[in-house]
Amino acid sequence: MDQNISHPSTIMLRRSDAPTIKQYVLNANKQWEEVDFPISIPDEKPAYQDALDHYLKGNPFSHNLNESEFKVNTIEEYYVKDKDEYILLSDLMRSGQYSRRQKRKILKRNFNEWIKSYNKEKYESVKVAESTFTMIGKISFPRFGFIKQILFVMMFVVMISIVYHENNFVIRLFRPKVGNIVHNSLNSFFANYQWAQIAINISLYAIIVGILVLKFIDTVQNEYRKNYYRTQKMLKNAKNILNRDFRRKSQRARRYYLAKVLNKPDKYPPLRMDQVGESRMTLQRFNNVSKQVVVSGAKIKRWNWLFVSLRFILIWTSLLGGIGLLVLTIYQIIKDFLS
Repeated sequence: MDQNISHPSTIMLRRSDAPTIKQYVLNANKQWEEVDFPISIPDEKPAYQDALDHYLKGNPFSHNLNESEFKVNTIEEYYVKDKDEYILLSDLMRSGQYSRRQKRKILKRNFNEWIKSYNKEKYESVKVAESTFTMIGKISFPRFGFIKQILFVMMFVVMISIVYHENNFVIRLFRPKVGNIVHNSLNSFFANYQWAQIAINISLYAIIVGILVLKFIDTVQNEYRKNYYRTQKMLKNAKNILNRDFRRKSQRARRYYLAKVLNKPDKYPPLRMDQVGESRMTLQRFNNVSKQVVVSGAKIKRWNWLFVSLRFILIWTSLLGGIGLLVLTIYQIIKDFLS
């Protein structure tokens, strides 16, 4: 076997994870050559981490496990502030870098600030909610109640019986002799005056439409009224829940760290967020409920002019037809008896 056969040499290429950019440069032979230049990209924190760091410099008592976009397990993931410096609560309590006196001073100042801040935010939310109800006021609406509905139905039956005579209502009402006179007089009147028949028909249709539309308006307004009082009661209960839960959790957390963790940090674990943050009722939910009252109240007030107009038109169109027919009937009776 020929020993002089040369084998291709294996070239080991060094892999680099660093990004490169291609550039063309003149080589020693004054020819353009493509060269890969490494570029360095500075390390940056992800946007989420920056947002989380900012969030953890806030108030742990405002954290809600169900609604927050950030996952926080214990209160010691939060920062405490010492002058212009932010320190992780876990570093403050468990690193051994701070004296007991320093820990107590920083803890008391931050707990006081957290409690004061939450109470201020809660006060503003409650104030806005109560002002919302004061601004909207107890909106009262005229009701198209059950008695009015019965009266309208009765008016419709009487009118249609008088005008169309299907059941000889007039004859039975005024006895045959007088009833026949009135019956014939009304027939003659409606035959001679077509506008009267049209007006009565409009009134009859107005009664039917009025009963349906006014019942619908009553339903809408009653539903708003119920929601108004239900929401008012719920916000009152929510205010009590917020006060009670916050007072219990803030006092417990403060005592836990100032009386227990401060003295024996190795014995007591970090306090979980479900024992610190909001749970049953949150300030955000409280604010959302009061905003819903504003929105629904604004809608009712915006459409109230239409409800009032429809109520006025339908009721008076119905009543004018009924009153007009009653006056016409009495007039015909008097006229026929005098003639």
